[in-house]
Amino acid sequence: MDITREEANELYAHKTRVLEKGFSMRVDRIELSVACQEFYTEFLGEQKPEVFIAEGPIDASFLLNHLIGKRFSTTHEQIASFGSRKNHFSLRKEIDRSVFSRAKSAKEHLKESLGIDKFREVRNILFRDLNFQFSQSVYHVTEKSIQNRLKQTGLDSVEFAAHPSFADRDWLDFYRSCSALFGFENPIPTSYSNLIDNGLFSGFFFRDFTVLVPKPVHIHKNDNLVLHHEEHAAVSWPDKTHLAYWNGVEVPLSLITEPERITAADILNETNAEVRRCYQEKLGSEKFGSLLGLMDLDKKTDRFGNELVLYRTKKIDELAGDFIYFAKVVCPSTGRIYFLCVPPGMSSVEEAVSWTFGKTPEDYTPSIET
Repeated sequence: MDITREEANELYAHKTRVLEKGFSMRVDRIELSVACQEFYTEFLGEQKPEVFIAEGPIDASFLLNHLIGKRFSTTHEQIASFGSRKNHFSLRKEIDRSVFSRAKSAKEHLKESLGIDKFREVRNILFRDLNFQFSQSVYHVTEKSIQNRLKQTGLDSVEFAAHPSFADRDWLDFYRSCSALFGFENPIPTSYSNLIDNGLFSGFFFRDFTVLVPKPVHIHKNDNLVLHHEEHAAVSWPDKTHLAYWNGVEVPLSLITEPERITAADILNETNAEVRRCYQEKLGSEKFGSLLGLMDLDKKTDRFGNELVLYRTKKIDELAGDFIYFAKVVCPSTGRIYFLCVPPGMSSVEEAVSWTFGKTPEDYTPSIET
């Protein structure tokens, strides 16, 4: 049996509500703590833990390192009684197994109730559009950024955040929306859903305590629902964890908040082509080229009408001991402009573009009009 127009409209409306809810939610720390304790007793069958709610992911790692005995400090008075304990038992694997088992059961339940064809149609409406998976993308992108930052500061821990988390919001709402729309019993325990609904971003779960990270106080996106803000951090927590993104690409915060202070060294030291592209977009091609002191060596036009340019810095770079060469290329599918570093001494765009593809000009014939 196919899904009806009314059912499809309701699913699309539900998707819109889920997306908006992810941004408008206000976190009540007391309700979050209570939801966590109920999650332990009802979902895990454990005793209520001591709940520590961090100000952000960096603060959470600081707390966790002390609670598991890796370090100890009285900076946080609430962890003083836990700091000397060494035998904390992590519940991460037990939670993951339980979540996987229940999610699998819920999936099979819906397949049986709806029929495989209707189940797939409902799933496609909610999940084919990647916009619905904004929660998952935010979670995974920011978690990676945070882990890299923690390693740099020496605060990284052997323990990883676990389910439940902000990333679970989408698949949970998939099952809940199906249950509500088609009149099925919700197969996901309420205590699990409540913990996420009360503003959880991520958590570290142990038998006698848990450290929770609430959802960021600010999450900004562009029209394509990727993290982006042109003047401020796109994601931030009260513990001064500020993550800057330009159209979904993480960039240095200074590029967004203080573009006037960006130097040539900042650009030249950036090895990631996507991030360097963001420098060019944020600063503008004129200022970007002015900072680097670029001069044209060769210009060509590709068959799409895009200008390709080989540049060289006017001055020798002190660190490199040579001039810095760039090839300005345009992606034909996205229209994005990239300034790619190429080896010194090149004299033509063809040679530079060929090198970026790992070929010689004889092996590679780009579509360029001379």
